[in-house]
Amino acid sequence: MSRHQLARGAIDRHRECLIDPMNQDSAQIDSITVSCLVLIDSAARLLATQRPADKPLGGLWEFPGGKVEPQESDETDLRREIREELQFEIGALSPLTPVTHAYDFALVTLIPFLSRCESLQPVYGPALAADASQHQARASVATR
Repeated sequence: MSRHQLARGAIDRHRECLIDPMNQDSAQIDSITVSCLVLIDSAARLLATQRPADKPLGGLWEFPGGKVEPQESDETDLRREIREELQFEIGALSPLTPVTHAYDFALVTLIPFLSRCESLQPVYGPALAADASQHQARASVATR
């Protein structure tokens, strides 16, 4: 069974707990699968990006990544998202344990990948992306 199938099983189990079958007005909650990059450098600093203010959870910091498209693998999606949003290529990826969390707007399954680099250089301001209005990511680093 693939990690994606395991994540889907977790989503189905969470959905059963979140939807009240006795309440006919209860809406079906959306489920979203998101891949993300946990990038750490030789000084043990992590890369984080800030969510756009006009999106759910706007202004909060997160590991960069994005929604997994149906025709893409988790890793292919992550590489595309990083290339589009942050304008760089990532090297070897190691899968980490997926996590599912129920937000008020959706059930989100996070598929994280670990990668290492020599040095992270902080970048402040909008990311250089094909559509800057869609990707207002600010990158920063944090030490442990």
